[in-house]
Formats: sequence, C-alpha cells, structure tokens
Amino acid sequence: MRTPVELRNDAMQCLRMAEEAKARGHKAALLILAQGWAGLADQMEKMTPSESAASKTEVPALTN
Repeated sequence: MRTPVELRNDAMQCLRMAEEAKARGHKAALLILAQGWAGLADQMEKMTPSESAASKTEVPALTN
C-alpha cells in the first residue's frame, strides 16, 4: 500500500504538470487529480495516525 507521503508526491507532480499545461481542460483535470491524491493522503493519515503531520502539503483549491 502506498504511503501518504507518496500520494502527496503524486499530488505535487500533478500540480507541476498543471503549471505547464497549455490547454485549460488539461490544467483543470490535473488540478482535480492533485486534489484527489491529497485528499486520499488525508484519509490515509486519519486511518494511520503514526504518519507525520509535517509531511502535509497544501493543494490549492480550484478557481476559475
């Protein structure tokens, strides 16, 4: 099973790709994926409280 840190790394990778995306649709999809990965990491941390809170990374909310 993947760790919350790994999931947050996936979220950050999606954010980096979203920054470089040319098409608005691609950018939006990548931002949604980033939020999903970060949300999953949050849920896992609630299930496994031994994970460090310092590993959290904020993922910005979608804005139009």
